[in-house]
Amino acid sequence: RYALRPRVEVAHQREEASSLSAAALEGIVARHATVNSSLIRGWRAQKGDVLIDRSAKSALIHIYQNVIA
Repeated sequence: RYALRPRVEVAHQREEASSLSAAALEGIVARHATVNSSLIRGWRAQKGDVLIDRSAKSALIHIYQNVIA
């Protein structure tokens, strides 16, 4: 049942309110957001098989750093 619930992940706790509002505008309504340490900034929301990603991920930065090194 938990996997079916709408979920919002944020990079920092201070982004919770704005991320929940933005996700609701996209059609994904959640009560709370969880902090995901793999996000640099922004948010990700998922409901069923729909994923909306408005984040910057630390993995992308790591790849970029390896490419330019």
